[in-house]
Amino acid sequence: MSQQNKKRKPKYQKISLQIKNQIIDNVNNKGLPIREVAANFQLAASTVQSIIEVFDQENQIASKSRGGDKRSILNKQHKEFFEAVIKEELWISILDLAQKLVNQFPNIQIY
Repeated sequence: MSQQNKKRKPKYQKISLQIKNQIIDNVNNKGLPIREVAANFQLAASTVQSIIEVFDQENQIASKSRGGDKRSILNKQHKEFFEAVIKEELWISILDLAQKLVNQFPNIQIY
């Protein structure tokens, strides 16, 4: 299969917060139709509709942060240990700090 025949995920246009604010103002405050606002900003009507819906439902225009693994390998005890060691030895190397962490908490894995 050639490169041209492969389906690619569409790249979405990034819309600035300023433009989103103007869109919301035009639709919600000035009462302009979504299609007219979309034409004025050279966007699809569905895009303008989505911006309005997100604003109405969540009262925000900024994009939500993406997912991902937000779990920390370190817990509060580990962080407090780091703070104490660094306070005592300000110029400690990362390797020495990691070794002290492993010595203090043998069940932790460092990659």
